[in-house]
Amino acid sequence: MACRSYFCCAILLSFMWWDLTNAANRVKRKADFLKALLYDYDYQIPPNYESDQPCNVTMKLFIESFHSISETDMQFVTDVIIEQRWVDPRLDFSGVIESPFFELDTKMMNRIWVPDLYIPNEKSAYFHELTLPNKMLHLHSNGSVVYKARITLTAACYMDLRKYPLDTQICSLYFQSFSYSTSNVVFVWGPNPINNKNVKKTLPKFEIINTTVAECSNTFEVNHTCISVHFHLARNPGFYLLHVYIPSILIVIISWVSFWLSKDAVTARASLGILTILTMTTQTTSSVASLPKVSYIKAIDIWMVVCLGFVFAAFLEYAVLQVLIRRNSCTQQTHLSAPVYEEVVVVPTENETVTEETGGEPVSNNLYCVNDGPIKRNIGVKMMTYENQEPYFSLPDHTKTPKLTVCAGLDIFSRVIFPTSFISFNLFYWIYFSSSAILDQDIHTS
Repeated sequence: MACRSYFCCAILLSFMWWDLTNAANRVKRKADFLKALLYDYDYQIPPNYESDQPCNVTMKLFIESFHSISETDMQFVTDVIIEQRWVDPRLDFSGVIESPFFELDTKMMNRIWVPDLYIPNEKSAYFHELTLPNKMLHLHSNGSVVYKARITLTAACYMDLRKYPLDTQICSLYFQSFSYSTSNVVFVWGPNPINNKNVKKTLPKFEIINTTVAECSNTFEVNHTCISVHFHLARNPGFYLLHVYIPSILIVIISWVSFWLSKDAVTARASLGILTILTMTTQTTSSVASLPKVSYIKAIDIWMVVCLGFVFAAFLEYAVLQVLIRRNSCTQQTHLSAPVYEEVVVVPTENETVTEETGGEPVSNNLYCVNDGPIKRNIGVKMMTYENQEPYFSLPDHTKTPKLTVCAGLDIFSRVIFPTSFISFNLFYWIYFSSSAILDQDIHTS
């Protein structure tokens, strides 16, 4: 019984040793075959070089992140994995070995030809090397080569800021061959060329509304291959509404308070006007501090200049008012209106008796105040009776009432015209630029 057990164990160990030996041989065969495959391979010459046919390189992008969009520097930063696929007939090993593909180490990648891809609008870039260089290269049995590399790059993005901050921008990446013409290397986009599932659509200042790919021309004399990817970005106006538009509207409204102050309140009206002008100037400066110094007029420039103009006009209105006061243009004028009775003192003549009537309240000797007249304050009338005569009132020869002055009319006019003009400007501004922004987004998403 013990002999049988030892015999079974010996057979099992023999099979295990045989499997390990075959596995080692298989590994040795792969390594030897790969060395033999690359023995006469020249990585300095592109595929199909002898046949004068271009090597078609199919590209695909995996967008890992998209951020740091700067209007001042006109650039953006993206973290991307670039995948390139092409067929190299010199690496075809179908039917020679059972392995469907080889995975090469980063040190062996230098022995395989790869396209000389470069990005014309790249400002700076680097490969990720934690913990090893983030590169991958697979050799398939039919000669197909798959090459991936992860890079982070800062690229230029030339923006048109005429509609800022209600604008839509396009930031692009261009891919070209640096040394090979289209006779040797051609870049093409593969199916589903852009994978940006890991990227948040809503960024701090922008929203990615669409991503498109296209072919592009180049600036070289020789016809080099070129393809591009375009990121369509719509700016989120929420930050600017809270920190630019609403504060400037409130500053303009505060400047109108001076229209309700007395024309004699020189200190209050002057201080309010100067304060609102300085505040509006500071607001204008801070709103454009983060923008490049472009020569054309932006939408935010129109808004800030008009708001500053309203504030300055409100201050100028009080200056005009003071000029009118100095020229005596605010003298009170009169015109005929409701009767105003005057005080009349009557001295009785000889042989005449004056009797007080009960219909009035005595004001002074022989002077009464009527209780039911058209104007009940500060009206004194002579009310007396002679013997065998009816009581009578002594009325003035004319009536008068104050007329509206030029200075008071200027303030009343400003109370109406300033808010009306500012509301009209707001309607025109927001309707025009909002409809333009919506139209631009529709064009970019289509």
